[in-house]
Amino acid sequence: MRIGINVPNELLKQVKEAFPSVNVSQFFREALQDRIKEEQRVKERVRTDSMDAPIGRLEQETGMPPEPDWEGLAWDDAATWVRNVTPEDWSDCVEDMDALREEGNPLDLYVGVWSLQNGSIGFVGHLTDYEAQLTKAVAPRSLVSSARHDAWDRGQREYRRAWLGYIYEVRRLIEQRRKERYERIKAEYDAALRASREPEAPEHLV
Repeated sequence: MRIGINVPNELLKQVKEAFPSVNVSQFFREALQDRIKEEQRVKERVRTDSMDAPIGRLEQETGMPPEPDWEGLAWDDAATWVRNVTPEDWSDCVEDMDALREEGNPLDLYVGVWSLQNGSIGFVGHLTDYEAQLTKAVAPRSLVSSARHDAWDRGQREYRRAWLGYIYEVRRLIEQRRKERYERIKAEYDAALRASREPEAPEHLV
């Protein structure tokens, strides 16, 4: 699989100056492979060090609430949105999504607007609930601050991606049903048209 990587011109220049004969694609490929190997090594080390019990103890001692299931919350909100949206608003939303995509605008930035309609509290509402739990947590201030930052950054990305994914699947099902209905009606029409064109047999042959 081939993917494009955006690299600042200055960084690329520094790479080529430091390694004049470098194959840039190979350079980044090897860097990714090294990073993956590093992740695998540390995961294996923690596993072999039997950290389950200490991690469980530390988790209980900090009293930190678990981070919300952003994907599940997004799906719940998207389901609520779909159940309550009118056909007109649905069409407007689909048209807006198509227009934004054609213009090259990232759709996830607009999820906050769409997801707040039709009875959903949206990501900010869920984040507010989580922050209220963090405020009550008996844990180091730095840990609470880090959890709040991670929730805003990672949680927002996960929520937006999951919400859009749910809406796209609903849209796919709608388009599939329309296509199936069209094909069924067309088949019935073609069958009726063929039947009406069949010549009647002469009476002496009946």
